Amino acid sequence: MLFRRPLFHAAVFFFLGELSVAAELSSRLRIFFLFFALLLLFSLLLLSSPAPHGSESMRMLRLFPCSDRPLPSPKRKISCPGRAQVLCLSLLPFLLAVFSYQREARRLSLCRERLSALSDFSLSLSGEVESVRILSGKSRLILKDAVLSSAYGSAEALPEDADPRLRARYFCPAGRLLVYCEGEERLIPGQSVRLRGKLLPERRARNEGEFDFSLYEKTQGLSGSFRAEELSLLRDSASPWQRFLQSGKYFLSDSLSALYPKEELGICKAVLLGESGELDAESRALFRESGAAHLLAISGLHLSILGTASYEFFRFLGLSQAYSGLFGGILILCYGILAGAHASILRALIMLLLHFLERAAGRSYDMLSSLSLAFLLLLCFQPFLLFHAGFQLSFAALLPLSLPKGRRSRRLPHSRGQLQMLLSLLLTALSGSLRLSLFLIPLMLWHFFQFPLYGAALNLFLLPLLPYLLGSILLSLLFYSLVLLLPLPPLSFLASVFSGSGCFILFLWRKLCRLSLSLPFSLITLGRPRAERILLAYLLLFFLGFLRSLPEKSGGKGRRGKAPFRFGSVFSIRSIRSIRSLSSLLPASLPSPRAALRKLLSLLSLLFFFLLLLPERPKGLLISAIDVGQGDGFLLECKGKVMSVDCGSSSNERFGERVLEPFLLSKAVLTIDTALITHCDRDHLSGIEYLLSKSTQIRIRELILPAPAEEDPRYGILKRLAVRRGCRIRYLKNGDMLAFPSSLRCCYPENNEPIEEANSHSIGMLLAYGNFRMLFTGDMPEEAEKKLLKNLRAAGALCDIDILKAAHHGSKYSSSEELLDSLHPEYALLSYGRGNRYGHPHRETLSRLEERDILPLKTGELGEIQIQSDGKRFHILAPFAKG
Repeated sequence: MLFRRPLFHAAVFFFLGELSVAAELSSRLRIFFLFFALLLLFSLLLLSSPAPHGSESMRMLRLFPCSDRPLPSPKRKISCPGRAQVLCLSLLPFLLAVFSYQREARRLSLCRERLSALSDFSLSLSGEVESVRILSGKSRLILKDAVLSSAYGSAEALPEDADPRLRARYFCPAGRLLVYCEGEERLIPGQSVRLRGKLLPERRARNEGEFDFSLYEKTQGLSGSFRAEELSLLRDSASPWQRFLQSGKYFLSDSLSALYPKEELGICKAVLLGESGELDAESRALFRESGAAHLLAISGLHLSILGTASYEFFRFLGLSQAYSGLFGGILILCYGILAGAHASILRALIMLLLHFLERAAGRSYDMLSSLSLAFLLLLCFQPFLLFHAGFQLSFAALLPLSLPKGRRSRRLPHSRGQLQMLLSLLLTALSGSLRLSLFLIPLMLWHFFQFPLYGAALNLFLLPLLPYLLGSILLSLLFYSLVLLLPLPPLSFLASVFSGSGCFILFLWRKLCRLSLSLPFSLITLGRPRAERILLAYLLLFFLGFLRSLPEKSGGKGRRGKAPFRFGSVFSIRSIRSIRSLSSLLPASLPSPRAALRKLLSLLSLLFFFLLLLPERPKGLLISAIDVGQGDGFLLECKGKVMSVDCGSSSNERFGERVLEPFLLSKAVLTIDTALITHCDRDHLSGIEYLLSKSTQIRIRELILPAPAEEDPRYGILKRLAVRRGCRIRYLKNGDMLAFPSSLRCCYPENNEPIEEANSHSIGMLLAYGNFRMLFTGDMPEEAEKKLLKNLRAAGALCDIDILKAAHHGSKYSSSEELLDSLHPEYALLSYGRGNRYGHPHRETLSRLEERDILPLKTGELGEIQIQSDGKRFHILAPFAKG
């Protein structure tokens, strides 16, 4: 297949070349991809001919068409390409990928270094508008050729001997920037603007499952983000074509707002214009969890429907294939630009335009070669697109459909009834949808941690309705536009009829999605597998495809194969006729050993495929200190049991939605057996409050509060939410033990007497797992720490510990000298937010730790911190630490 499709050959080596140098992958994976590329190249060189010549070998390098049909002249067997040709098709794309990635990485790194020097200043930003999106009354711009400068003064006013770093503040090229503006700024691409505001800090993922916005910026070729407070237009240099397209988009958006109700408006704008900002949270979650989210994003399916419709429309008007393809390509190109030109849209545009081109030229169309060309073109200009979820899913959805089939399915006999043929076609479509879902499952687990079990069947009912939905929306817009020109009642009636039909289709979509989610096991949560497991899973899928491509039966050339093995034909001796009569009870034919082996290997491959994607449970004890920002959050896992300690944040208002819930789903944790809240401050309980009030997937079985909380009204909301969700409530005081695979002893508070200060409620808990010891202290002040030590001595539990969770985020009034000298911790874990307004951790606390050679573990610097112990030893990991 590589020899017959040079574009696919080049795409494979381009892919391996980029992954061999991508800094986003671990060093082990980069070495693996480099080794695999060398192994594949060596194998192809062995298969190639040493010195090809003649016209037949040169035909192997033709790019278009790359049909999977056999070439003419069947009597002459095509020779393999030469080794020089194989080297060119392999090494050139490989080296091009390495060069493209490193060039883009250097450009982004240089821009980010410049931006980091200006991060603390109020700045002026000027640049040309590249794209505009309006989301929920706010504008999001992308500026190209952006230039940053100080918001005060001018470069000319500086003395000649001024510091070069100071002069650089007045003219700093920043590449492409993402700009957030308050209010609807209806700008036109091509206009030049000036804004005042501040740069946003780099937003890397700091916890498992958290969205990596910094990587997203790289995939879009953005240097950073900017929040604007003022905007002014410098010059209107937009071309008439840009003005026409953007004005048309604004008109369509306003028309949709006038035609459709609010609950359906967001879906209509997402389906037609690619604007998902007005989608309500309920609709977004409904379509995502049911496996129909791709219907709400403009993709190749939408462009194929509209492109084919426009092509057939021009053919209906009597135009030739060439002119129909030309005008259809222009229309669909304009629509792709209007819809935002995202990765999936660009991929579909390239493939659709190639399809029109080949039909106009009368040549055969090969989907795999078109897909490969789109892959190469997109990654040559934006190498980081390879790590974008939409890019990966868009190409992964088409790859199994474009691979050549080794065995053709049998045609349905015309003698069958219509119902039987319909059922056979339905089963065939379902089988293809299941194969496609199987190919997408690893990627869906990597990005979304779960996959819909009935998504393949659901799409068989939803996808046929998409052309009718698009047609209804377009016709309603057409008649609404005519109403604006000629306000006639019949036109207004037709506009309302077609908008009503669109609403009815959306009603059916919602009903079907809710029906699929009401079925048992509708959403399977397996967490995020390791990258190595995903790689092995895809290797198994390709091996499975190779097995399916093998012929059913062996036989000579031109023969269908040997006659089936029949017991009766073997035994012709009359003395064993009785055995022959028994053979009639057995099947008339048995599969050949080759076919049986293939089926066995296929079943084993599928079994190992699913085993690789099952969640990995930690061996021993795993403590995850979540980087919550300003607050505390811990997750304890041991022998299948899960316990949380606090989990709240005062610096991230959407901590529960954007950090805690994705963190739990990425670890395939759907049930928290015990949720312990040390005290009632919001930076310790906001995440648990979100899970109890809004989360539909995470369940909490037992809520543990400090003993003084029993009569304290400050815990009222939390307790009411727990009762509503059927969660047991328990109050903890000194001497109580928790039922967890490891030993958990409560050392404070002493009783349930009311305490005015909230920090003094903080539960002190000593965790013991074999030889490993860790003490949790919440936000204890020094007085509470003294009582905790007294209780530990009285219980005979005072001992040296391995890790101390430093109280109150490293406040100078906690982690007293007496506590440190009594427990002799080896490490002190400080949970705080970067740049917090409280100054945590305080210098006095860090000095006390340094004097006693206690190593600080700071979530503000390291991100999520993982502590693993087998009961004898422990080790500490910081998987998201920069560098």
